Amino acid sequence: MVRPDKKRKGALWVIALILLLTLAFSLTALFALKDDLTVTEYKISPQDLPGDLNGVRIALVADLHNEEFGNDQAELISAICLSEPDIVVLCGDILDSIEQDLEPIEELLEGISHIPTYAVYGNHENRVSIFDRGDLASLYKSYGVTLLVDSFETITINNAELCITGMNDPAAWGKGDLEFVQNNPPSVTPSETAFNILLCHRANIYPAISDLGFDLILSGHLHGGHVRIPLVGGLIAPNRELFPKYTSGVYYENSSCLVVSRGLGSNYEIPRIFNPPELVIITLSSN
Repeated sequence: MVRPDKKRKGALWVIALILLLTLAFSLTALFALKDDLTVTEYKISPQDLPGDLNGVRIALVADLHNEEFGNDQAELISAICLSEPDIVVLCGDILDSIEQDLEPIEELLEGISHIPTYAVYGNHENRVSIFDRGDLASLYKSYGVTLLVDSFETITINNAELCITGMNDPAAWGKGDLEFVQNNPPSVTPSETAFNILLCHRANIYPAISDLGFDLILSGHLHGGHVRIPLVGGLIAPNRELFPKYTSGVYYENSSCLVVSRGLGSNYEIPRIFNPPELVIITLSSN
């Protein structure tokens, strides 16, 4: 027969364990919801990288969704500038289709106006009216940002050619959505001998474009899967797909390399858990 005092001690131990687990869970949840800006650096070695591009750095900014990082975007601007990128790329959903507030974007552009910057539209930019999208295009132009809407531009860095192609985000899915990049792969553009970068908002279309000959593809859109489960990855995509692929990091398929940003903001009710806002810095390396 168990004595009453032992029963009480056992109950107290159970209560203490429950309280301890609750405290641990609460602290973990607070850490998981931490929204401090993180800077993730990737060193990649694409095939046939021209030697003159060795060490070139690219800042990948995706899915800002009008978020603010410090007064006048000071925190984000500082993180970009301290990384000393040769170019900045804005891979879509910089403007949020619901808020449509250009001020956070203008603050960012003003702070990085001394760095060559290239942009593409994401699904949110293409969701707003032509008038509002025109305001964004005018803002980009006023700060010297090259907006690539199913177009490309060849630039020279350290005496080496680098061709940047911008794929407009498709309004609806279908075979015709990839028509521009399929009809204008690096092998038929004027920059066949250049190092070819494709800016494509949606990382999840990588399988459809990985064999077109682009050396490096830069994307976002999936917000890191919103909730990131340790050792598993992203939980859910914006289209509510569970455990989507290509949510974060570096992928290699068909001799091409994809780098995906987890993004900076979010317009969804799903919170970013174990998934802080991310600025990605890529260093090209011939080693």
